[in-house]
Amino acid sequence: MKTYLTVRGTGEKYNSTTTMLGHVASLLGNQVEWVDVDYPASIAVFNPHGDPAGPSEAQSRSTGVANLVAEIRKTPHLVIISGYSLGALVISDFLEAKARGLYSDCLVSAVVNIANPGRRAGQSYGRPSFGYGLDGQHKHWPSGLPTYEIANPVDGITSAPASSPWRLLADKIRHLSVSVQGLPDWFDDLIKQLDGVEETQIPEHWTEPAFWQAWAEAPAWLRGYLFDHQHDVAYGEPRWFDTHGHAVTGQQLAAAVVRKHA
Repeated sequence: MKTYLTVRGTGEKYNSTTTMLGHVASLLGNQVEWVDVDYPASIAVFNPHGDPAGPSEAQSRSTGVANLVAEIRKTPHLVIISGYSLGALVISDFLEAKARGLYSDCLVSAVVNIANPGRRAGQSYGRPSFGYGLDGQHKHWPSGLPTYEIANPVDGITSAPASSPWRLLADKIRHLSVSVQGLPDWFDDLIKQLDGVEETQIPEHWTEPAFWQAWAEAPAWLRGYLFDHQHDVAYGEPRWFDTHGHAVTGQQLAAAVVRKHA
């Protein structure tokens, strides 16, 4: 028996099978011991409790790492760890710390993330993906550790083009609660901000086709995140392929990875 530790995404409820990774755990049944790591899952006003003074992303990530380490040390079993979105950043922070020599007593059998905002270019399991995480590529992780990144190629949070203008406004995209102002207002506001940034860069990049293409495509990437659910619902659709070539959902693929290492 192994323990499956999950770190949920921003605003998701703790210990619920309705979350991205809670559903993965439900697919595994009693094949593993499932433990959902308790942490704020908050980026300021965007949090599970609707608290306008919720913990910052930095606080969530710090608490998440501390609680993940505590759970690994507490279980008598070897562990498999997973993170979704903000939770994947927690996993990444932990692995980067391990690569620096910290938490040497915390043994991990495998890592499987969904929609990691810190995904490195080329890391993709179940189908190719492109670009890399909107927050930039994560630093070094421990070598020899089986790692799996499940990425939707049109999810701008984990598969943003290297030249995406949204990298300039990544904080605004991930750190603002859409409950504060409706999605259409938020979308329009960010597009206006993007237009303002573009105007300042036009003189320097006037003759570069790649510049014009990146800025022309930018609204579609944001629309995919806000309205087309490419960062959440899409991972429950059969867009990936298992080792037998069968179409599976991202969540089913994650469960298969856990089952393989359980």
